[in-house]
Amino acid sequence: MPELTFAEASEADIPGIQRAAEASWRATYAGIFTPDFITDFLARAYATDRLRDAIRNLRAGGLHWGFLVAKEGSQIVGFCHFGNRGPGIELYRLYVVPERWRQGVGGRLLAMMEARLAAAGVAEYFCYVHSDNRIGQAFYYKWGFVHDAARDQHGSHCEWFMVRRLRAAGPPPG
Repeated sequence: MPELTFAEASEADIPGIQRAAEASWRATYAGIFTPDFITDFLARAYATDRLRDAIRNLRAGGLHWGFLVAKEGSQIVGFCHFGNRGPGIELYRLYVVPERWRQGVGGRLLAMMEARLAAAGVAEYFCYVHSDNRIGQAFYYKWGFVHDAARDQHGSHCEWFMVRRLRAAGPPPG
């Protein structure tokens, strides 16, 4: 088995990000959304030009932006995209291919992101998780996220607002 490596996403990674997104989305949302909805969503949200813009925005020095990939050899097995939006730092997307679920890939991506945020003095960040996405909810609860129902987004479906507070930087208590 090839070694697992982590890096900032590049434009060359876009096809691998798209494949990983499709595999993860189809496994995660199969009982939540129709196959046609998933296909249409993936075509829009993971369009090459949208991913290219997200990656180029990083290169332009956007504050606190990151798009990390996990690779097994040359294959992308997970990714994590985050940045400034609205009330603070948002984790936009964190997906891992189903065959690598529960093997620490998502946790390592999240830990890398959190190290960057903590180094920049960020105290907390948030994400949205579909109210029926039990896989995502379990992952985020495991990592210490808290559901803040007062900040949920309601529309055609409910998106839970989940927040994670990072430990304060500084010397250990003593």
